[in-house]
Amino acid sequence: MRLWKEGFYSGRYPMYDGEMALGDLIYGGCPGVLCGRKHPTHANQARWTMRDAMWNTLISHYRARVQTVIHRLKDHGWMDSTFRGSFTTLVTLNEITVVFTALEIRREIEAEKPISQVCGPW
Repeated sequence: MRLWKEGFYSGRYPMYDGEMALGDLIYGGCPGVLCGRKHPTHANQARWTMRDAMWNTLISHYRARVQTVIHRLKDHGWMDSTFRGSFTTLVTLNEITVVFTALEIRREIEAEKPISQVCGPW
């Protein structure tokens, strides 16, 4: 929640009208974030329905793709050890990693290879 308030929701990274973020369950109370619903833990909370289960599955479907890309970004050898270079070099390495990972994913999409083996909620 703090990350959301200090970052995106603070206006530091403005969003367009109607634009929403996609988050996991921890962002449940944040305005402008689509996330799943937690199972009720108290009798006074709304009951869990099939619609809640379908909604969570739909959110998970899209989040799985994002998590796959994040995993691929972190899966480079230079990220496995302590970095001892300058901040400028670190930023440059990070930018190169993002560009080459995006290129790799784009080539896979063009070759009609799925980015992940995620099945839809339907």
